[in-house]
Amino acid sequence: MNLSDISILFVDDDTDMRQSFDFFMRDNIKDLYLAKDGVEGLDLFYEYKPDIVIADVNMPVLNGIEMSKMIKEDNPDTPIMIISAKEDVNVLKKAIEIKIDTFITKPIVDTSLILEKLENFAKKIKNNNIIPYTNKKLLKMATTDQLTGLCNRYKINEILSSEKNRSNRFGTYFSIILIDIDNFKMVNDTYGHIVGDKVLVEFANIVQSASRVTDITGRWGGEEFIIILPQTTKTDAAILAKHIKDKINSFTFSTNKKQSASFGIAEYQPNKNILEVIKKADTALYKAKKLGKNRICIS
Repeated sequence: MNLSDISILFVDDDTDMRQSFDFFMRDNIKDLYLAKDGVEGLDLFYEYKPDIVIADVNMPVLNGIEMSKMIKEDNPDTPIMIISAKEDVNVLKKAIEIKIDTFITKPIVDTSLILEKLENFAKKIKNNNIIPYTNKKLLKMATTDQLTGLCNRYKINEILSSEKNRSNRFGTYFSIILIDIDNFKMVNDTYGHIVGDKVLVEFANIVQSASRVTDITGRWGGEEFIIILPQTTKTDAAILAKHIKDKINSFTFSTNKKQSASFGIAEYQPNKNILEVIKKADTALYKAKKLGKNRICIS
């Protein structure tokens, strides 16, 4: 495996350092993700699962050692490079304790040293038969709904688990929106499944385009869709749901008709049961259907 096949997460609170690393590495690797602190670094790690992590030690909110420890607990094979000052002997000891793979001291004068270490990491990944994102086609097939291109249920469950773990660690929250197309059986019965599939794709495109960059959209099953909204209360989730509902109501589908959908919303709080939260969202969705459809209900 070459560096050009590798994705890297670089975490440093120094803007100049992030910009310099971006300039230095962007053309040498496949993907580069930049974070300004450990919390943002964890978010990017669990969202993109980069092959290698490079982190500064001294950062606000969550430092590099604490962030690396959390990553190593769930992903022990992920190579991590820590950057710190020469006099930080205690930091070096902590890095060894949590099995950090390598240590670079500041200031970084010889950039070829980093390249050499990254190339060694690339060889290590290959020799350990770790398949980071080198086979993205297979990964996409396994985690993407074939019809709509959204996350499939397998991927959504993985993301829900990740969001639950993050919520429990940091005391944050997130919300779930379940969406069901109203009277979709009538679409299939009247126009056939080919047109029905087109309606599903059009609906998925509306949901995805109307959602925020940080939201995760997926097909939950059949004509039911799901949105995971990190660090979002159910009240704020309802605002987004209203925006999506309006977009759906104003769109003319392949049936040459308007379409509507019902929404159920629930909020996850730290250390709760994720299945109970999904059940609450589903109950709210059922209530929206029972009240006449084309509406939003919050659990």
